[in-house]
Amino acid sequence: MSSLNLSNRVITTVIPASVLSTVEHNASVIKDLLTVSAAEYSEGVSNGTIVMELEYQDGSAFVDRAYSIFNNTKNISNNTNVITQILTDFSYLTDSINNLKDPAIINDLVVKIHNQLSLSGGYDSINDQKTPEDYISNIRELLGEIEIATTVYLDNFEFLQGIIGSGVSDRGEQLLREKLRQQINENATIDEIKQKSS
Repeated sequence: MSSLNLSNRVITTVIPASVLSTVEHNASVIKDLLTVSAAEYSEGVSNGTIVMELEYQDGSAFVDRAYSIFNNTKNISNNTNVITQILTDFSYLTDSINNLKDPAIINDLVVKIHNQLSLSGGYDSINDQKTPEDYISNIRELLGEIEIATTVYLDNFEFLQGIIGSGVSDRGEQLLREKLRQQINENATIDEIKQKSS
C-alpha cells in the first residue's frame, strides 16, 4: 500500500464523512496549507534568493494545493466581493512566490486570505465538532492497533514456527497475518484485536 493511500485511509478513518469536503473543512484545510506554505517559504527564500530548494518548492506546492481546494469548493462564500478579493490575493501570492519576494510579504498575504475566509461565513464552526487533538488521538490509537498486530506476529509467532510444525504454523500465520490485517482494515477495536490474538 502506498504512503498516499495509507494517509488517505487514515484521514477517512479519523475525520467523519460528515466533515470531509464540507465548506468548513475545506476552508480550514486551505488555512492550514497556507500557514505551512508561508513557513516553508520563509526557510527557503532569503534576500530574493532561493537558499533551500526543497522548502521553496514545498511552499509553492502548498499554495497551489490551497488554491485548487479553494477553486473546487462550492459556496465558500455568498459574497462575490469576498471571492473576487481572495482570488486576487491568491494571484498576488503566487506571483510573489514566483518572484522570490520577501517572506514577510508572503506572510501578510497568507494572513489576509485567512481573515477573508474567516469573515466569509462562520468557518470556525468546525471547531465545535472535533479539535486537532481529537484527530491526533484517533490516529495514535489506530497506529497502536497496527503496532500490536505487528508485535504479536513478529515477537511471538515467528519463534514458534519451527517447534509447532508447518501445518499448525501455516494456520497460525494465516490467523495472525491475514485475519489481523483484515481486522485492522475493518477498523476493529483494540479489544477485538487482543481477543483474536490471545
